Amino acid sequence: MVLKRSRVGYLFSSSVSRVVMHLPFHPNLYTLLSVLLAISGMVVSLKNLPLAFTLFCLSFLMDVADGAAARINGASSLRGAFNDGIADRIVETFVIITLAFFDIPTFLLTSKIWLMILLAFGTYMTSFIKAYAVHHGVIQRGIAEEMPGLMERGERALFLLGILFLIMIDQKLYAGVLLVLSSVLAVLTAIQRYLYVIRRG
Repeated sequence: MVLKRSRVGYLFSSSVSRVVMHLPFHPNLYTLLSVLLAISGMVVSLKNLPLAFTLFCLSFLMDVADGAAARINGASSLRGAFNDGIADRIVETFVIITLAFFDIPTFLLTSKIWLMILLAFGTYMTSFIKAYAVHHGVIQRGIAEEMPGLMERGERALFLLGILFLIMIDQKLYAGVLLVLSSVLAVLTAIQRYLYVIRRG
């Protein structure tokens, strides 16, 4: 949320919107492309990591583009938002699986365990808490949309790409540090959201 509401985030989103507005593609196409690019990145990662990194960057870029296209073309819909959310989880899962292919230095726990923590609490639990709270009527959808988060989608994308980039340039020690930091932030975000629901419910 920090990144999404920052000036940098706003400028980046605006730049993508200016490009997307000149393209005749439906938002669902960008959503599909984000998944296909992530799958391709995972497949080529062991043979060509720079290409995989590029594909993952493009995948996350498509995620920004589908939202921009929906707003510009007036094509926003509940089904589209649902598909986008599912695609986001799939893309992050493929990136984390790709990171598991590589030996990252251990900090207290093995890198595979840290990746599992990041996947469970970052990719899934933060979204699950919001959806489950609304599903059971603990909080209203409008309140859920204002739910805070230390590390949300944008931040997770940057952390994941940062870890992959550090592995690519053979700086695995720093990649391990970034992995631990991102995993800890993911857990703290899940706790933060749970407490938000308890307070507002």
